[in-house]
Amino acid sequence: MGQGAGSAVAALVSLMAGVLMAIGCSGGGGSSGAFGIAPQSCTTCKTFVTAVTFSGYIKTTGGKANAVASADSLCMTDANKPAGGGTYKAMLVDGVNRVACTTANCSGGVSEHVDWVFKPNTLYVRSDGITAVVTMGANGIWDFGLNGNTNLLTNAFDSAASTYWTGLEWNWTSVSAQMCGGSWASGLNGDLGDFGNGDRTNAGVIGGGANFCNLARNLLCVQQ
Repeated sequence: MGQGAGSAVAALVSLMAGVLMAIGCSGGGGSSGAFGIAPQSCTTCKTFVTAVTFSGYIKTTGGKANAVASADSLCMTDANKPAGGGTYKAMLVDGVNRVACTTANCSGGVSEHVDWVFKPNTLYVRSDGITAVVTMGANGIWDFGLNGNTNLLTNAFDSAASTYWTGLEWNWTSVSAQMCGGSWASGLNGDLGDFGNGDRTNAGVIGGGANFCNLARNLLCVQQ
């Protein structure tokens, strides 16, 4: 091969490498892109409340191995998911596959997280990409202050009075007794599930109370 042909081949290889890099790194967070190159995660991250409501039987409804995987799948297929791609996960804990904090407000730091949906020091906005909700703190959560009422969000996650399953106490710890029969495996009237309120700016946004698992509620979905 002559020198000119070799230069042309080298230029083509360089061009293809650039294209593959662009493919692999485009879009929001989530699974690895082309050739194992991980896509870039969001820096200003969107959130949305699902259009569809669900009983507490999240595991079976989503058809995955556990309730967390099922909830994430339901987020990804929901009609309210913002355009533009990206991976979204549900702010739903089961105490095993997804954990926010094992102590109040993650006193031990981010090491307490298991597949947690919020990132430290990151701005989260509504699905419009503009309306600021909160910039999470260094522990990947927001400390709502005394009795969950003194450090308020900038805006609520939702303009409507939606409610969504969470499994969270107001200090971000998991409430195992209020996960619809355990691990979101029941939609029965007698079982209880903890939920949050989309129109609140205090700790009620994550731990608004518990109610029967046969009631239909949304999920809060968070861009990764």
